[in-house]
Amino acid sequence: NNLDARRMLLIIYYEIGAYDALDSHLDSFRRYLDRQKEVGYHRQLYLGLIKATKKVLRTQLNDASSREKLIGEIENMTAFAEKDWLIRQLSGQ
Repeated sequence: NNLDARRMLLIIYYEIGAYDALDSHLDSFRRYLDRQKEVGYHRQLYLGLIKATKKVLRTQLNDASSREKLIGEIENMTAFAEKDWLIRQLSGQ
C-alpha cells in the first residue's frame, strides 16, 4: 500500500505541476526503496519510474524534437511502473 500511495502522489504532483514537491518526493521515494529490503521486484519497477521522471524534470521540453527524443529514450528503457502514463503525459494525450 505504501508503494501505491507514493506512486499516486508522484502522479498527482506531476499532473498539477508541483515540480518542486515532485522533485523532493522522488528523492524521498528513492530513500524509502533503499531502506525497504522486502519490496522484491517492485524495487526495480519503481526505481525506473523515479529515474524516468527525474529525466523529464531535468530536460527542457520546449521544442517538439527534444520531447520526441525523450519519449524515445523512455520507450527504450526497461519496463517500469507507469511507463505508459509517463509517455502519454509527454505526448500531450
